[in-house]
Amino acid sequence: MSKDKSKMWFLTISSAIILTMISITAFSQTGGTYEIEKSVTASGGNTSSGGNFTLESTSGQTVSNASPQGGTYQILSGFWTPVFAPTAASVTISGRVLLLNGSGMPRAIVSYTDSLGNIKTARTSTFGYFRFENVEVGQTYIFQVFAKGFLFAPHVFNVQDDISDLYFSPMNEMQMRVEAKELSAKLPAKNVN
Repeated sequence: MSKDKSKMWFLTISSAIILTMISITAFSQTGGTYEIEKSVTASGGNTSSGGNFTLESTSGQTVSNASPQGGTYQILSGFWTPVFAPTAASVTISGRVLLLNGSGMPRAIVSYTDSLGNIKTARTSTFGYFRFENVEVGQTYIFQVFAKGFLFAPHVFNVQDDISDLYFSPMNEMQMRVEAKELSAKLPAKNVN
């Protein structure tokens, strides 16, 4: 193929691609099956209507703090800024799980449950320390400890600030008997026939 024919072939293909792109751009600007005939930024305090809508007395938007609606539309008004929900502050809760002799209990599981039933857990360190970060303030939580061979009473807290001295000790034998007796008193009596 000669140099002139190659250039001619290249120009023909390039021209076809450019013309195709221009026509696609023109088609996409009209939206294909629809065309924007009129655009209004604001009604300027007058009434604008057409089809199934009426927009009254605006200056770029509907009346602030209103939600006009009807037919198949709804206009959410305001100043069109994103609504940021307030985020609750968070705190850190830490403490220690102790054995009856006062030493730390390693590898115990400490958990807290929020009012929605969400559970967060932490495992105690070698010396019985645990820590929860990013705990939401203003909520009530149930804290529990689980360790093989031990029973711990749950603690309920309404968290308002950091807690750094949350201590848990297992129930002694007397406490466990009282707890078992109270629990059995709450159970319904068996019907023996």
